[in-house]
Amino acid sequence: MKSILGKISYTKEVINMVSSLRKFSSNEVASERLKIINYYKVYGEKTTKAAFGIGRKTIFVWKRRLDQSQGKLSSLIPFSTKPLMTRRMLTDPRIVEYIAKLREVHPRLGKEKIYPLLLHHCQNIGIPAIKESTIGKVIKRHKLFYQRQGRLYHNPASRFAKRIKTKRLRIRYAPKHKELGHIQMDTILRFQDGIKYYFYTAIDTKGKFAFVLPFKTLTSFNALDFYQKLTQVVPYEIKSV
Repeated sequence: MKSILGKISYTKEVINMVSSLRKFSSNEVASERLKIINYYKVYGEKTTKAAFGIGRKTIFVWKRRLDQSQGKLSSLIPFSTKPLMTRRMLTDPRIVEYIAKLREVHPRLGKEKIYPLLLHHCQNIGIPAIKESTIGKVIKRHKLFYQRQGRLYHNPASRFAKRIKTKRLRIRYAPKHKELGHIQMDTILRFQDGIKYYFYTAIDTKGKFAFVLPFKTLTSFNALDFYQKLTQVVPYEIKSV
């Protein structure tokens, strides 16, 4: 691009203008300010104020910034309104030290459990305690996050090092029984006319014999009552449930 613009007069100004346009195109506020300045030049103060609600003094400030930057459109981008002096949370270093010690010994100790311990500690040393929410902020601000160190086994001949890890047997599908008497039981919740009912169900995995009774509550007493009635109606011996 510079090789093309090198033959044109005012090359430096053109390059600055192009780079300024790239920044300006992404800022709608600056675009609106330039539009208001041009509108003011054509229609005057009263019409501009009626159309945009912007006074003459504000427009002159924008024009001065545009002139001082030698026409750079990026000069119309609003400045940051963040205050120079922001509030900072001041916490007694003795409180921070106490929380750090607690978290180092008990890494998973939360602000709710730290608060009563800290309250007692502050009463003993005669300083005001901080609240639970402030304790959480102290933990985050000072990064009081610790990980519990695992065991290190330096003796390969120890009983723990020689232990045999048993792999848990996971059954993907339920076993298929080849004989009658193996019952599966479950409960189903249903609402009938606005009343809650618990349907205790039982089914034989082989013979598909099914039995259902409704109860109003889900209790172990009702489960026992259901099982006793089930044994009375099943025409064969129940081997497992």
